[in-house]
Order: sequence, then structure tokens, then C-alpha cells
Amino acid sequence: MTDDIEVAIRRIDQLLQLQRWDQAEAEARKALAANPEVSGLHAARAMSLIKLKRVDEALKEAKTAVGLDESDDYAWYALCRALFRAEKHIEARRAAEKAMALNDTDADYPLMRGLARLQLGQTQQAIEDLELALRLDPTHTGAASVLAMVESKMGSRRRAEELARQAAASDPNSAAAHIARSHALWSQGRRREAVQAAKEAMRLDPQSGWAQDQLKEVLQANSPAYRLAFRSAETLGQYSHGSRWSIGIVAVVASRCLRVIARMNPDILWFIVPLVALYVLFWVLQWEVKPLSCFFLLLHPLGRPLLTTREKLAAAGLGGGFPLGAALVTLGFSLPASPLIVPGVILALASLITPPLLAR
Repeated sequence: MTDDIEVAIRRIDQLLQLQRWDQAEAEARKALAANPEVSGLHAARAMSLIKLKRVDEALKEAKTAVGLDESDDYAWYALCRALFRAEKHIEARRAAEKAMALNDTDADYPLMRGLARLQLGQTQQAIEDLELALRLDPTHTGAASVLAMVESKMGSRRRAEELARQAAASDPNSAAAHIARSHALWSQGRRREAVQAAKEAMRLDPQSGWAQDQLKEVLQANSPAYRLAFRSAETLGQYSHGSRWSIGIVAVVASRCLRVIARMNPDILWFIVPLVALYVLFWVLQWEVKPLSCFFLLLHPLGRPLLTTREKLAAAGLGGGFPLGAALVTLGFSLPASPLIVPGVILALASLITPPLLAR
């Protein structure tokens, strides 16, 4: 590799660190025009394309880099990052392992394998990777931040807080450190401070998907309705798809039996009706977690800019369509021979079925 190429790669890396994604991509493209066979330049352009969220192009560049030089650990790392952003987590883990086999001293590589394993549900192995990254580089902000978030979710609040402080001390301007701090504060019930930490992460890196997700999480978690929906989905999510439907069918049969019992014993009707209504609410909420999340974010001035157009439509559909449908049904029952019942039922059902599809 010539000196000119090394200088170009260092220049691109500096631009990436300064978050000048467009300039980094332009610099890489310019260097590639003169040196199309250099693996490192393709890998560097892939990294800039990842930051610009041009994932398909990033994958193509990273694969080209690996194809040109399979012994280039940085090329495998770029491919891992691109695959991870494309949500191909098994392939991302394998690419990280290739990079680690070629270079076992770079903390970024076990960090990426740990992130891929987290997405695959391999939490314990992910923790081992993150701890390996910190052994290789005790000041690695990313590894400390991610490990803090994992420990926070697992209930190790003190460990999470220590890691978050360590990350912030290593790099006060790191968005990842503030995301980790937000996680730790939120797990301690300090929600206002958690929101402020997430806002600071967004300020430092407006393009960070993690920062956006964390800000969404702490904003929507302030809503009791969202927490109820999340808990219901989490509870039923412990069962397989078939088991959940079996529970639903058994519940329908049980509710019909309860209605028969209520007709025979009108005195217990006050107990039966709310019981059935609560179960129906519990069952429906598992499908409406994401639309409810979008609805509460839509109402919040900080959350509104974080939503896509589809998510805003889902929020409007659930928040506007269902109450209107329910109102039409209620009005229809209160008026003799009213034609409003059927349209109200259709509107209410559509507002429950369509939003989850839009919010995917």
C-alpha cells in the first residue's frame, strides 16, 4: 500500500470520527477512482455509506473489499457492520469472527460480535464478548456503554451505573456513553434524568439509531397505558405462537360459559362483565404495543420528529379510528334501529388491525 493510499484512508477515518459522513464518502469515492483494487478504500467507503444509511451500497462495497483481500481484517469488520445494519445478524457474527481470527487485539471486533449475539438472543455469550473488548481496551466507550445497557436490562443496576460512568469518563462526548447512562437512570426510576441523557445522546449524534430508540423508550415508558401494553405482550410473548392462540381459544370458550352463568345468576353480572372486558383488553394490547408507542410519541414534542410517516399513520389510526368507532357503536346501541353499529364495528376493528401492520 502506497503512502498516498494510507494518507487517504487516514483522512477518511478522520472525517468519519468528525461525523462528516458525506465528505468521507466523497473522499473514498475519489480515492477509489484512482485505486479501484485497494481493499482498504472499499472498506472505508462502506463505513461511510453505513453512516449515511445507504445499506445496500455499503454491503456491496464491503463484499468487494473482502473479495479483493480476504486477509484484511478491516474489510471483514466493514462487512460485519454492513450486515449488522442490514439486520443479517448471523452473517454479521461470522464476519466479526473472521476479523477476530485475523486480528485478536482490536476491541471493535469482539464488540461487534457481541452486538450480533445480543440480537440473536445469545446474551451470555454477548456479555463475554463485551468483557473481552474491555480487557483489550479498558477505555473502550462503546463496549462499556453496551455492557452497561445489558447489565441494566438484566437488573444489575449498580454494575450498569459503574460501566456508564466509566464510559462517560473515557469520552464525555460519546453518544453511546449517554445512551448507557440513560439506561441506567431509567432502570433506577429516575425518568426525567434518563430523558435528559437520551436527549444529550441525540444532540451528540442525531443519526444514531440507538440514541433515537433510547429516547423513544424513555418517553413512551412514562405512559401507564404503554407499560400495560408492553407487560401484556411480554407475558404472552413467553409462549409460542400456537400456545398464545390456544390460550385465546380457551378464553373465548370460558367467556361464553361465564355469560351463561351470568344469565342464570344476574347478581354476579357486575363481576363477570369487567372480568371479560379486562381479559379482552389484555389480549388485544399484545398486538397494539408498537401503535400505542407511536401514538404516545406522536403526542410528545420530542417524540414526534422520531416517527416515520407510516408510524404517524399507525398512531393516528389507533388514536383516532378506534375511539370514533367505539363512539359510533355506543351511539348506535343508544338509538332505536340505528345504522351506526355496523360501520362503528368495522371502523373499530380496522383501527385495531391496520396500525400494527403500518408500524412494522
